[in-house]
Amino acid sequence: MPANIYPIFPKEPDVQIAGSVIGTSANTATDGTGANSTLLFTADATNGSYVYKVILKPISTIAATVARVFFCTATGSFTPGTTNTAANSALIAEVAITAWTASNTAASPQYEVPINMAIPASMKLFITFGTSTGAGTTGFNPTTVGGKY
Repeated sequence: MPANIYPIFPKEPDVQIAGSVIGTSANTATDGTGANSTLLFTADATNGSYVYKVILKPISTIAATVARVFFCTATGSFTPGTTNTAANSALIAEVAITAWTASNTAASPQYEVPINMAIPASMKLFITFGTSTGAGTTGFNPTTVGGKY
């Protein structure tokens, strides 16, 4: 029996994290190209997925930048600078991020990038940062909130 056809609702949650601190290297390309790109989300290989949002919370002190989220039609594994080409990637959202100094008495800012779109089977979302967020231990470990069909 097909899952949730009319209307389409995700049948199970799918929350993915980038798995490392990202943003320490800039990618000034706004066409989806460049090696300083990080995979955020891969849609379910069978039925695709729905992505609600990407949550960005600083790991530590960060410099001001802009975060750009791209949709990528490539399937298979993701290799930054190879998988993401201008022909198969499109900018779908971006958010300006202000500089912030880490504190043990003040909460860090949270940035939520609304996506709200269905992602076809095995296709991807990835992220870049317009400028470096700082040294190798600064930046973000994004959380992408979605669901599998």
